[in-house]
Amino acid sequence: MRGAPLFAADLHAADRVHVLGPSAEARLTVDLLARAGIDAVARSVDDGPVPPGAPCFVDIAGLSPDAADAMLAMAGTPGRGWVMSAPLDAIDHLMTLAGDSGAALLCDPDDADRLAAVRLAVWYGRTPVREGGDEMEAQLRRLNEEVARMASVLADLAQDRAALADRRRDYAGPPPDADAAPVRAVTASDLKAAIRARRLRERYFPADLFGDPAWDMMLDLLLAEMEHRRVPVSSLCIAAAVPSTTALRWIGQMTQQGLLVREADALDRRRSYVKLGTDAGIRMRRLLGTLAEQGLPIP
Repeated sequence: MRGAPLFAADLHAADRVHVLGPSAEARLTVDLLARAGIDAVARSVDDGPVPPGAPCFVDIAGLSPDAADAMLAMAGTPGRGWVMSAPLDAIDHLMTLAGDSGAALLCDPDDADRLAAVRLAVWYGRTPVREGGDEMEAQLRRLNEEVARMASVLADLAQDRAALADRRRDYAGPPPDADAAPVRAVTASDLKAAIRARRLRERYFPADLFGDPAWDMMLDLLLAEMEHRRVPVSSLCIAAAVPSTTALRWIGQMTQQGLLVREADALDRRRSYVKLGTDAGIRMRRLLGTLAEQGLPIP
């Protein structure tokens, strides 16, 4: 990583990243960011709150729950300009600390994960874009170019999907009544077999070849619902069969869409659970029951 700083041209002096965590880990993170051209400073509990709007990287690895709580209480309220990191065994606590703040969540991240998340935190953080002549124009130009590129890609995808939809009408048969209960109810045994079959693929092909974390998590949560189990965030990350940081992003997006619901433990606020949203659970049962009626396997 030595050589020309990464992203340095896009950063401002006020975008200094404040790093909180165990002192040794904080120093390593500061050094990592510095080598990438990102200004960063390690903070301790004695330094007081993080300046409002400043980007912040928080790592609770190795901290006791009480120490993590104290550090966050000192630092201030998480927001979009924050990156919060934890090992898998502390991810439930991290989710509770982050709440619905919009902070980026990382689980056992490597250096690339840290750099990418901090870069996005600086870009999309709470600090407003500063008016600065040529520099501001350059930022806006890059953003406009990216938006134009994405619009072109989406337009192509829309055309492809329209053509695919026309072809699918010949195979789909009459549309099912989405509000009608299926004749055959899916069972926990059906779900276990489907989940086992999905994992068996990884014996013969690379695991990331079939990545479908949203569906893997929904199958796991429906099975837990049938078995009257609660699913911690950490367990759901494992069920997603993708890197934990990727699973956290999916959990966040699916929660925003109402597909998932996050619940805090009434007896231990450091634990966080996830379940299917009511409507998502109903539609999952109807979909899988319809597949069974038509003699089709659970994908």
